[in-house]
Amino acid sequence: MPAGVTWPQYLRVVAVAMLSMMAGAQTVHLVYKPLDDLDELVKQEIEKRKAIIMAPRKQPISREEMLRRKRLKERERYAKIKNDPALLKLRQESLAENYVKRKATLCMPTYTL
Repeated sequence: MPAGVTWPQYLRVVAVAMLSMMAGAQTVHLVYKPLDDLDELVKQEIEKRKAIIMAPRKQPISREEMLRRKRLKERERYAKIKNDPALLKLRQESLAENYVKRKATLCMPTYTL
């Protein structure tokens, strides 16, 4: 027995619910007539979608332009480091550490004649 009621009572409730839904759907179609202006609604939606303007696609940049931008960013970064004493000291320490590491692993170029 579903939901603790007898089968005949359950089937009656299901039948009444189905009839109620069908009557509600029929009432909506008779009163509001949603299918009559369906073509107009579709046209309005198409116009709305046409009105949405997307941003233009970016043009791919050339290798030269990419390198130019990279050089410019590097210059800005170095200028920022040079103007800030704390960053300048940190960079100098980092360069000194890298020098010591390279010298220890013999990755330094030797200029002997």
